[in-house]
Amino acid sequence: MRDKHGGAQKPPAQKIYKVHVEGAKIFSENDTTQIEQNARAQMQQSTVRAAEQLQGTLTKTVEQIAEHLSDLANNDLSQEFEKYRISLEALRNESIGEFNKLEKELEAKRNERLEQLDKQIAAEYTRRIDVFNSRLNDVVANYLVEALGENVDLGAQSSYIFSVLEKHKDDIKRDMLA
Repeated sequence: MRDKHGGAQKPPAQKIYKVHVEGAKIFSENDTTQIEQNARAQMQQSTVRAAEQLQGTLTKTVEQIAEHLSDLANNDLSQEFEKYRISLEALRNESIGEFNKLEKELEAKRNERLEQLDKQIAAEYTRRIDVFNSRLNDVVANYLVEALGENVDLGAQSSYIFSVLEKHKDDIKRDMLA
């Protein structure tokens, strides 16, 4: 602090008073004992009340902490379950995509195999028709040679040729299928 002239001002000095009181003259021994007992009883009541209040406060605090921890755990679990659900959904979608891709590949392979099989069947069919035609030509030629002999007029002999072919019809079928 500074005074009006800019100099430092001294703080006021403390005043100390000496008081001497004799305890025996103010309270009797009986009164002192009674006061001590009252003070102890009040102290004990205050301590019990403070302990009860502290117990109630602690109980509330523990309940609040438990509720808060429960909320945190529920929130964390909810978030983790949501992450898990999202991961499962992504995995499911990926699996479906892979399955669709595999299904398309299998369908393409199937179609390719069917085309190859169709080509093989057509080639085998053509080969068998060629074999059949070749055999048919050989069989019919053999029967015609047998039926006609060496010097035969086809115009005059046509009904005879057809009757011999009709007679050997079952033999021709058997020879064709052999």
